[in-house]
Amino acid sequence: MKVAVECPGCGADVEIEPGRRSAEMFCAHCDYPLFWVTPPRSLEDDDDTGDMVLRRRPGAAGIRLPATVPCPACRELNLVMEVVCLRCGSPMQPEPEPEPVVVPEPPPPPPPDPEPEPSRWELWMTVLVAVYAVVLLGAFLVWLL
Repeated sequence: MKVAVECPGCGADVEIEPGRRSAEMFCAHCDYPLFWVTPPRSLEDDDDTGDMVLRRRPGAAGIRLPATVPCPACRELNLVMEVVCLRCGSPMQPEPEPEPVVVPEPPPPPPPDPEPEPSRWELWMTVLVAVYAVVLLGAFLVWLL
């Protein structure tokens, strides 16, 4: 037997079957769980002997909210005393990441070896080649004239 009620979430008129809980019992407009809605009572039901069962509505425990903390991995709110996240299963108190290992800088490369000074023999050989080149150039010029 379906009963017409007003959705507490959005005010839309919907029909429910009292006492039945199923996945279809959510408001099509606002997704409010309609199985928590108390159907209106008729005048004949004033004797309180009907088969109506009082159910606790959401939020009936009071206005206190439990303390929650976000999950470090997925940001889902969990109770403070939870050890693992209810959504993703990751630990709520993860172990701290190890400090990164500091790699020392490699030492700079050694400076290059200094250029060896030319020996006296090499110096004399250079002078001798230069003098020979000047003599040949002079001889060539004399021959041309």
